[in-house]
Amino acid sequence: MGDPIIIKSDFAILDVKKGRKALFRRLNYTPNGPRANEDRRVSVVIVGYIVGAHGGDDGVSREFEVEVTEVRHG
Repeated sequence: MGDPIIIKSDFAILDVKKGRKALFRRLNYTPNGPRANEDRRVSVVIVGYIVGAHGGDDGVSREFEVEVTEVRHG
């Protein structure tokens, strides 16, 4: 497999299919409004495989495509 890869990220976007309406209501989302308060946030663990690059490197970060195999939430 080669040398280990160290990955650091502080942002992700999750494409939600099942449960998207309930999640939207839970976050009490309004377009261009504030992000969810701490009591409305949903803890999530995303399991999957990084399968390709998505876009170019802007000198600060680069997006990668993840094939999600499981999403666990609490």
